[in-house]
Amino acid sequence: MAGSGVDIRLTYNGLPALAKALPAEVSRALRRGAFATEAGAKVRAPVRTGFLRSSIQTEGATPGSLAMRVIVGAGYGLYVHEGTRRMPPRPFLRETTAQTFPVVIRELQKLEAGLP
Repeated sequence: MAGSGVDIRLTYNGLPALAKALPAEVSRALRRGAFATEAGAKVRAPVRTGFLRSSIQTEGATPGSLAMRVIVGAGYGLYVHEGTRRMPPRPFLRETTAQTFPVVIRELQKLEAGLP
């Protein structure tokens, strides 16, 4: 979430060597994963006015980039995601990453398997 809150990271031990050997392909796989996460979070985010959904964006997903973030710009996004004592959590971003991260990992593993 913007500023503070939930931090979910994709960790893949072979990423540095893979990124060095196939930078464009790795960046493309990571961008696809980030955009899939953004799209999925927008679908799962609860809607009252639509502001929360429209505030979900991907940062840093430029060609060649290996570091990108899916952020929630709505200041109340963290409370919706994590819940409060009066409202149950609705972890729209965490649920989405649970689906998209394994796909990205498999794609990176396929790239790695193709290395000499």
